[in-house]
Amino acid sequence: MKEIKNMKKLIASLVAIMILVCGCTAAFAEQKALTGEEALQAALEQVGLNEKEVTVTKIEMNRVDGSQLWDIGFISADTEYEFVIDAPTGRILVRLSSRIHSHNSDLIG
Repeated sequence: MKEIKNMKKLIASLVAIMILVCGCTAAFAEQKALTGEEALQAALEQVGLNEKEVTVTKIEMNRVDGSQLWDIGFISADTEYEFVIDAPTGRILVRLSSRIHSHNSDLIG
């Protein structure tokens, strides 16, 4: 009798674990990947800028080793920014910035 009771507890535990795992898997599957606009907004937030303050140079979806990655680029007044963002998670994988130097030259002649 004790063995049957223990078996029922084991089965109940396994069922609970399966429900938990299936629920988590379903929730993950329902998670939608970022759109290009959402990826751009995430990048802008990282540097404290908004769309009115930049010129967007690139919003491209790339697949690398089966991963969906957004390649985002924009320029502010004097800085160029590049981001690589994981589309499914929204995680910023790469953030680069470089100052843009203006080359003014006067021609004498």
